[in-house]
Amino acid sequence: MTDTDPLPVVVTGLTDRSSVICMLEASLESAGLSVPVLGLDPREGRGAEAVGGVGCALTVVTTLGSLASTGEGMETRGELDELLGRSAAVVLDADELVSRNLARELGTPITWTSRDPRNPLVLDHLDRGGDACIFEEGALRLCAGGTRKDIATAGEVPALLGGAARRPLASALRGLGAAVALGLGLEQARAGLERLRGPRYIRREGVQVLAEQIEDTGAILESVRTLVELPAERRLLWRQPGELDGAVDELASAAGVEIVDGIELAGLLHETRAGDALLVLTGPEPGTVTAELDCYEADTALGG
Repeated sequence: MTDTDPLPVVVTGLTDRSSVICMLEASLESAGLSVPVLGLDPREGRGAEAVGGVGCALTVVTTLGSLASTGEGMETRGELDELLGRSAAVVLDADELVSRNLARELGTPITWTSRDPRNPLVLDHLDRGGDACIFEEGALRLCAGGTRKDIATAGEVPALLGGAARRPLASALRGLGAAVALGLGLEQARAGLERLRGPRYIRREGVQVLAEQIEDTGAILESVRTLVELPAERRLLWRQPGELDGAVDELASAAGVEIVDGIELAGLLHETRAGDALLVLTGPEPGTVTAELDCYEADTALGG
């Protein structure tokens, strides 16, 4: 990197980095800007090396979950602290406990995001003249300079499922916050929403099917919450067997979701009835799940 090269933008977090990167790249392209956008896993300890001595124009922190306070978690927190200290500006999620803790000693300008317009931290930040992107009254809204402007409604962004899809909603707010923090206009920020990634959603004959890949317990919780927010008479959960089974069972049971075990997905899909909402959770390797969902959506038999 030379002195004339633009400073990079870093998107870091344990999960949900790719959606924000895709959004931000689209916003930058819309503005005619060529700015490197780097995705970094803070557990790999490459943040300082990636930005070198010049630092970065912006760091966007995505999902951190319940980052441990000891061992690897402390090392990761130290990596994040160092990276944020080299950033000219930061986008943080006020709904994330770890992000709120990271901000305590941070002197860098922060753009906060939140799915809750009543978040006390965000309200205090706005009272002090700060900027934030929030979800309020069904709209993705920029709050800056004492004014509130709608960037888009949830209904205009298919990936948000009307606002029910919690993880994409958090990613959308982070991507918009990043565009605003970089000084882009509302039109450029809105352009990023066209590349927002959401869960797979199938609606057929009164049945809703939601399919998501899970990486950790935090992702499970958000997926189950999305299922609960869908209008349905019966909510079902089918999960690909894996190491997170116990967490899935606990969270689904607490939310009143019926876990469907002992049946193949293809058979379950064709046994659902109008008014059902089914959440399908897979791991990094979904196997035949994708093909089974394709066949269900097309109303064909697998291999037929």
